[in-house]
Amino acid sequence: MIKGVMILIAVCTCGLALWHSSRQTSPQFLSTDPQLARTSHPGEALTSATKSPRRDARPVTPSNELVDAVAKGLRSSDSEQRKLALETLLPDLIRMDIRQAAALAASLPEWASAEEAMKGVLDTWTEKDAPAATEWCMSYVREEEKQPCLWYICTKAAPRNPALAMTLVEDHSIGENRDLKENVLHHWARRDFQAATKWVELQHDEELKDHLWNRISLSLAETNPGKAATLAVKHIASETIQEEAVISVLHQWILKDREAAADWVALFPEGVLRDRAEEEFKGTH
Repeated sequence: MIKGVMILIAVCTCGLALWHSSRQTSPQFLSTDPQLARTSHPGEALTSATKSPRRDARPVTPSNELVDAVAKGLRSSDSEQRKLALETLLPDLIRMDIRQAAALAASLPEWASAEEAMKGVLDTWTEKDAPAATEWCMSYVREEEKQPCLWYICTKAAPRNPALAMTLVEDHSIGENRDLKENVLHHWARRDFQAATKWVELQHDEELKDHLWNRISLSLAETNPGKAATLAVKHIASETIQEEAVISVLHQWILKDREAAADWVALFPEGVLRDRAEEEFKGTH
């Protein structure tokens, strides 16, 4: 096994050297290589990359050779070969041709580390060009996998560029489940509070708005619990959602400034909310 892996590494290294010297154009990302079009048995050995080409065969470009090595490695039943393909060869392919890498990942059967391979591609692509990654996902991923793919892209984009992530959510209608919008909004409120609140104000669904205000108040509570408390009381219309928001904000406020939090609770009218708030003080140290 070790000998086979060393041969594979040597072949891939040689292929990359030839690619740099010849500067040949990479193939289209939707490869016509029949090795990618079929589903290999998991027990197949990683041998193609080590075979000498037939004299009557068409020359194989270094990039195609690398693609074949990655595909066979991920389909292998040998854990070391899969690890080499996933952690070393696939990142090399991503750097050379990310569309080719994405096409390969999308062609893999589930047992061939398909999810890990696709995440590896999307992590890099989202960081470099999230809209391009999204368009590729919409165009080339199997229908039943489009939503998880888009969800993953937006989730990865949110910490770095939440405004862009929210645009992608809306443009591709993947925010029907409000969890994704709340997740993106959490990061947006931290990076640009005014832009995030302005976007919430433009929403028409009142129940959704209450949940979004709740998420903003939670984001703000870690740094400015007093402002977060004011926001929750001012903007959340639903009593149930408002109560949960107040208790969550209060918890952060107690940790940050217990005396100021106590002064705020002292303003509460007698009732269930005040009782819960006072219990929160007993359980938070």
